[in-house]
Amino acid sequence: MGPEAESDQTCQMCGGPLPVARQNGPRAGRPAQYCSNACRQRAFRHRTGSGSGASRWDGQPGDRFVGRRRELNLLGQQLRASRLVTLTGPAGVGKTRTAREFVASLGAVPRYIVALDSVSQPAQVLAAVAATLGVDGRRQTTLEAVVEQLSVNRSLLVLDNCEHLPEACAELIERLLNRCPRLRVLTTSREPLRARGEMVVRLGVLPLPKEGQSVAKDKVLATDAARLFVDRAVASDPEFVVTERNAPLIAQICCRVDGLPLAIELAARRVSSVPLDEVLAGLTDQLGLLTDGIRTGPLRHRELRAAIAWSYRLLSDNERLVFRRICVLESEFDVQAAADVVGPVVATQRVLWSLEAKSLVQRVIPAEQDRPRFRLLNTVRNYGLERLTADGELMDTRDRLADRLARVAAPTVSSLFFGGSGSEEIVQERDNLVAAAEHTADGADERHTVLAVALARMSWHLQQTSAGSDLLRRAIALDPDRRTAHHCDLLSTLAWLTALNRDYAAAFQLAIEAVGLAARRDVPAQLTRALDVLGRIHLFRDEFAQAVEAYRGCVRYADADYRPMCLRNLSWALVLAGDVDEAEVIMAQAAADDSVVLSLRMRGALMHTSGLLQLAADDVAAADRTFAASLKATAAHSYYATYSIEAMALVAGRQGDSYRASILFAGAAATRERLGLDPEPAWQRRLDTAAGLVAAALGRTRTESAVAYGTDLKLDHLVAYALRRHHEAEVSTDVPELLGNPLTDRELQIVALVAAGMTNPQIASRLRISASTVKTHLAGIRNKLELRSRTQIAVWYTSVRQVS
Repeated sequence: MGPEAESDQTCQMCGGPLPVARQNGPRAGRPAQYCSNACRQRAFRHRTGSGSGASRWDGQPGDRFVGRRRELNLLGQQLRASRLVTLTGPAGVGKTRTAREFVASLGAVPRYIVALDSVSQPAQVLAAVAATLGVDGRRQTTLEAVVEQLSVNRSLLVLDNCEHLPEACAELIERLLNRCPRLRVLTTSREPLRARGEMVVRLGVLPLPKEGQSVAKDKVLATDAARLFVDRAVASDPEFVVTERNAPLIAQICCRVDGLPLAIELAARRVSSVPLDEVLAGLTDQLGLLTDGIRTGPLRHRELRAAIAWSYRLLSDNERLVFRRICVLESEFDVQAAADVVGPVVATQRVLWSLEAKSLVQRVIPAEQDRPRFRLLNTVRNYGLERLTADGELMDTRDRLADRLARVAAPTVSSLFFGGSGSEEIVQERDNLVAAAEHTADGADERHTVLAVALARMSWHLQQTSAGSDLLRRAIALDPDRRTAHHCDLLSTLAWLTALNRDYAAAFQLAIEAVGLAARRDVPAQLTRALDVLGRIHLFRDEFAQAVEAYRGCVRYADADYRPMCLRNLSWALVLAGDVDEAEVIMAQAAADDSVVLSLRMRGALMHTSGLLQLAADDVAAADRTFAASLKATAAHSYYATYSIEAMALVAGRQGDSYRASILFAGAAATRERLGLDPEPAWQRRLDTAAGLVAAALGRTRTESAVAYGTDLKLDHLVAYALRRHHEAEVSTDVPELLGNPLTDRELQIVALVAAGMTNPQIASRLRISASTVKTHLAGIRNKLELRSRTQIAVWYTSVRQVS
């Protein structure tokens, strides 16, 4: 058996991969079945039905324990370091099952599991412990009897489900630990007990597969959430089989229930009577579908609604109010967002911390220390919405959310471009924006107008150019008399999206209407935006004189913040019209004002036009450097990046590097084709002319080879290819002093080489480390910087180095 086959071996107990040492043991006998001695012991206990302690686990016979290896190890470490550990987490996350699995792995250590879910009074906690220990309280007090038994040997006491009796449990534990020096205590609760010496282990949801239609079966089954689903589905229907066809459905189901183990188990047990696609469709009513749990399990675990209702009943009145109202927030939120939807009736921040401690609200990690962000599990949020509806508060709370979002979005809807910190906040609110737009779509509501424009402009920012058009058309139809203050922004935004969808005649009519409305209302910001859109549409229609005139008007009405970009757009129109001399004068005016802080993307656009002017002046080397800087600034946004890559292809052609030029031309064209974004016809003609000269110089065979290579490059790889030549000779592994960065010296070295366009093997060779070590470092770098791709890392490095 080859190494690849061996790497697929998994433990028959926990499902985890077998270590190589156990796959190819020194005895070379029968292949190993378990990943550790602990799993071997657990398997033996399952086969024989043996086990020590007063209570055994309450899962179905044959149920495998799936995942949680890190948490089990962490529990062992914490109990060695502290005598009291509390396992916390939201309802249905598997605290009881994890605690019992940990206890089962302890071997001969005496352990006692006390289930407190049926204990309702604080005074009954001690009695429940005594009953589990089987002590005789006739000769002495109950406490003395318990202390006497727990003082004899090293032992572990497990108090399961302490959340409804935290004070009584904390008091009893402290008394026992003080008098029983060899005792350790493990508790499970939805919030910490806040007892002296307590250490907390938080149990989160299971790791999730990637959600999508093209998720491969092996990728799905590599995650704990999917493995749990499959295990329980097979237990319910022995003929259930995972295939390449149904694996994406399994991934979507697991993601829809947020990786919550109880929800996964309840959904999986439906496959014996309901097809997978119907299980997925039914999750729109998660709390209705996810019922019929294990009959022998705790009552609150028999269905998900009961599990969450158990937590809700334990809340104070203020906690219930805040919890209900924040459930209208469909995406991550901060304290201010929560306060806005809750209203001034209660101090929201303090209650929010309490809800987090009780595991009803999840802290998003990583997050800024001064602006922590939170989220709600879908199942928890759905329960809160039920309560909000039942209490007659839903519409008023949704109104407060719509008011907040309209207030946050208003400054961005008339801006010349979508970017900056305000826009980032809008992007984070995407799901909330959708819900609020639906809530306000009853007529000529100013809030709906603002929300519709914000959503449509966000779709452009996220490179989804057709997503916002229908929303804008509906918003325009809701305001036939043009009464809302931002109706002009509806028209100009729809005009731009319509142009991107290649309907230039309709786009032109919308833009003309927007300009006329803004002029009549005398709103300079809206008129600037409308004229900018009109100028772009004229360029797509090859109407240079009209485009220049529109951009002159844009410059005339723009305020100081937008004037540099209006000047740049005017210069771009003049370049395409062939008036290079005036374009240079205009760009000089744009460069003279350095008081305006522009986004990276806008700076990249300015540099792109400057590079074209340098190329027109035959300063090819300067243009080369300028286009490279432009690409680094715009690499994270495909629309702008393609312009920079195409310009670099022009430079490569002028330098005689025809093969490189052909690759860049083909890569940029393929990127545009995938995005459905056309360049201005005048720009396309210039590219076609240059590409034709390059192809003639290369010959048919080499051109076909270069085009095939460039067409297959994804944008990240295309950007790396375009930038590599500019950095290979000058890149250094000396660590630069970058201000305020969280990276180690080695990570900075790797980032510098990534910015140079090097691959992992090249970086490994340069630093004399393994490629796998480079990969590990890059994973840590992405987590620290909250970036997703090598291109974004390169952009970050360039921008921070410039600041330093």
